[in-house]
Amino acid sequence: MRFGRVGWWARCVRGWWWAGEEGGVVRQVRAVRTRRALVRAAAEVFAEDGYALASLPVISRRAGVSTGALHFHFPSKDLLAREVEAAATVSVQRLVVREGAGGGGAAVAGGCQP
Repeated sequence: MRFGRVGWWARCVRGWWWAGEEGGVVRQVRAVRTRRALVRAAAEVFAEDGYALASLPVISRRAGVSTGALHFHFPSKDLLAREVEAAATVSVQRLVVREGAGGGGAAVAGGCQP
């Protein structure tokens, strides 16, 4: 079986790298899930062990991803910590807005209603 000028290998690579919109959307969704899992796992490990003792392999195991995936999304522990901080800030802001709009008067620190 002949594939012409391009060849079977180039067709396979092109199909994998330049998959249609559906392939790209699936990879984007998976990347967002991976980043969220890493940020969540890092927040837990930072809270338990502190920043200095937190280990990237422990974070990646807890997130259920490879250390390569961790380094792809976050090249350093510092950048991962900054993302954890940003996510925490957004969570607190959403809580304040939600409680302010509802008038529930929940304590922001405890996140509970009286």
